[in-house]
Amino acid sequence: MSEFEMSDFEKSIRDQINMHCMENRSNTPDHILAMYLNACLLAFDTAVQQRETWYGRDSRPSFGSMKANLLQSNDPAPPGMVASLIEEGKKMVSHTK
Repeated sequence: MSEFEMSDFEKSIRDQINMHCMENRSNTPDHILAMYLNACLLAFDTAVQQRETWYGRDSRPSFGSMKANLLQSNDPAPPGMVASLIEEGKKMVSHTK
């Protein structure tokens, strides 16, 4: 997928990564990190569905949730959502040093 094929959600993540210079640590272009993070969210959704199936519960995605709707649409992330994810990531990285 090229940078021009990014979803609006990925573009929002990319912009936040760039604004906070989060790409500098890995020397990875911000658009690649944005696509990676979106793929992580999609993989987590799959893992949750598989877990629910394993336990015999309803594994259908909850499309009422804001995150599921964001991943299904081209709407930008709500203000502050990506920034808060970045802050959580910074805390996790600082704890591993």
